[in-house]
Amino acid sequence: SLQCLTGVGVHAAVRLDPLIPLVTDTNRNLSYLLEEASRSGAKHVALNYLFLRPALRDKILSGLRAVMASTSEVCRLFSEGVELPMLGARHRIHTLPAEFRRRNYARITALAGGLGKYFPPR
Repeated sequence: SLQCLTGVGVHAAVRLDPLIPLVTDTNRNLSYLLEEASRSGAKHVALNYLFLRPALRDKILSGLRAVMASTSEVCRLFSEGVELPMLGARHRIHTLPAEFRRRNYARITALAGGLGKYFPPR
């Protein structure tokens, strides 16, 4: 689909989200996705890390247990993050620590930059 759009001149971007720390944000996973996006003609890459809503926390962590030996590191990262209001004050979300996100966005930007892509879209 992306190749069809870029083939007719559409300026396309790719979104990679939500990234799950230590699962989907590895260099191996992202390099593959970024290379495919580049090969398909995407000019920009945008991404964001998972916001963990309390109502879905157990379900998400249960799903993660199927793909990783332990979810303790993911839980630790979210516990060190910030709880923010969503939709006014009706709901709360947990974010990853700001420094973790900054450090990993820089790492991912470097991966994308090696392919001539930049994050976030300018």
